[in-house]
Amino acid sequence: MSIGEGGMGENGHSRHGDAVDALLEAATECRRRGDVYSEIRLILDIIGKDKYFISANTRILYIACMCPDNVFETLGGMWAAAIAPGMGIDVAEEFVVDAFADDPDRYDLFTNLSFFEMRRRRFRRAEEIFGLCLDPVGGAGWNRQEVESKYEHAAEDYQGNAVHVRTAEEFLRAAEPYLAGKAGLVIVDAACGAGAIAGGLRPHAKTLIGVELSAGMAERARPLYDTMLVGDMNEAMLRLDGTADLVACCGALYYFEQASPFLGAAVKALAPGGLLIFSDYAAPDGRGVM
Repeated sequence: MSIGEGGMGENGHSRHGDAVDALLEAATECRRRGDVYSEIRLILDIIGKDKYFISANTRILYIACMCPDNVFETLGGMWAAAIAPGMGIDVAEEFVVDAFADDPDRYDLFTNLSFFEMRRRRFRRAEEIFGLCLDPVGGAGWNRQEVESKYEHAAEDYQGNAVHVRTAEEFLRAAEPYLAGKAGLVIVDAACGAGAIAGGLRPHAKTLIGVELSAGMAERARPLYDTMLVGDMNEAMLRLDGTADLVACCGALYYFEQASPFLGAAVKALAPGGLLIFSDYAAPDGRGVM
């Protein structure tokens, strides 16, 4: 299906003209001020002029994913109209999938689009789209340098991803029955990223320790923690040696071919009677993906 090919640049990226660049600058300023309505209008203008602008599509889908139910369908329709006037949300979604399926920067776009489809209650389609932004696992899996590089690149706007935000919220909701009534704990947030669950853990903590492989991500999250340990989380937990009351790990275990090294390190970090709470993602269709 084609809705026109204008605006394509090298490697599927858009060539942005002066008019689009000016709109982008204005939208960025609105975002800094917290003027979401003006930002939405400007982003839709950008997409109307250049529907291949990946960051504009990523941002508008994030805003749509996070908005109240009574605004969601309207904003989704406005986004679709900017891409394909009169054609509807399903056509706009198909266009985005076709246009960016091979784009190396597709992860944030497709995870936001996946969550957008979940809010439309199209769960099977959401899973299919999420699968498109995942990479096949090689025989050796991921190495430390690859993971560190990935998160250095993502640090600046990690929380601009609807899946990351909602995953943290759901993790904390699931953890709450185990944390209710508890305070004064030494808590380890293993693979803490940008600190998405730090706010939910803080009321229960005497000491909140973040552990993060990426130095850039750790620096961004540092103000949220009492202590920040930069490096491999398993190595860091082994050094804690029975001083932690709780180890929390939100959605990071898929980087390990086997969970046993993580589980062993967490046990080593925990005091007797300590608690480990962790989550992971299920791969679409059981495929070997990262």
